[in-house]
Amino acid sequence: MPKYDDTLDLRRVTVELFGDNGVNGVERLFAAAGEPLAERVRLACVLLSGGDPVKLRHAILQARSDSRDVLYWAFYYDDAAPNAMGRYLRRS
Repeated sequence: MPKYDDTLDLRRVTVELFGDNGVNGVERLFAAAGEPLAERVRLACVLLSGGDPVKLRHAILQARSDSRDVLYWAFYYDDAAPNAMGRYLRRS
């Protein structure tokens, strides 16, 4: 998993990956997960999904189990990001 930029705007990234019409669906997935996740955890889930709702559901389930996992995978673990996700990488 790549080192995504954890200062990105969650709403902007969600719109870019899921489209204006997909934002409500993303919000419903987060709401269905139960207790609200912190915004940084939500950003990690959205980034890790790469715009794929199935991957988003998986990331949300992982975050429900232990949010440190998705935070680590998105913001600390060093691996190659999918090409389409390069614009969200942290710039050193």
